[in-house]
Amino acid sequence: MKNTLLLAAVALAATFPIAAQAVEGAYIGASVGRTEHKLRLGTISLKDADTGFKFVGGMKVDENIGLEAGLVALGEGQISGNGMFVKAKTNAAYIAGTVFYPASAKVDVSGKLGFTHNRVKATSSLVSGKESTNAVVFGLGVAYSLNKNVALVAEYENFGKLFSEQGLKLKADMFSAGVRYAF
Repeated sequence: MKNTLLLAAVALAATFPIAAQAVEGAYIGASVGRTEHKLRLGTISLKDADTGFKFVGGMKVDENIGLEAGLVALGEGQISGNGMFVKAKTNAAYIAGTVFYPASAKVDVSGKLGFTHNRVKATSSLVSGKESTNAVVFGLGVAYSLNKNVALVAEYENFGKLFSEQGLKLKADMFSAGVRYAF
């Protein structure tokens, strides 16, 4: 899955310079951050953190509205105790509408809302398998422009339910920091 995600990210990144020549407002970006997996079974709720990676491409339609697509490796959540364990490796691909508010000449505050396709490969002391779900993704962020083309970004994103079956629910979110290049 890592090879597939990496190949897709490279292919996505490779297409944007070509499209950007024809489309002003296009951008690409990459981020790294802390992911948190929240597992809930009945009244028991557990959390685990890992490192996640994200590659995005998007386009601002105007100064305040845009569209963004991204590939996200949400890392691995592992929870164990009392001789039992659950391990889940998670990935997501999303498309979202974005809004930007220029707080100052160099700072933009942003929000996103869209759809995500989540993939989970889970292993536990009882069963293992793969699951794909669709969910709503939302996020908030801030960008600081270093110059006309390069900005530093910090974001929070929630990828919704990655898994929900027989009372077992898995959710994931990500706090990330990265760089964005606008064409």
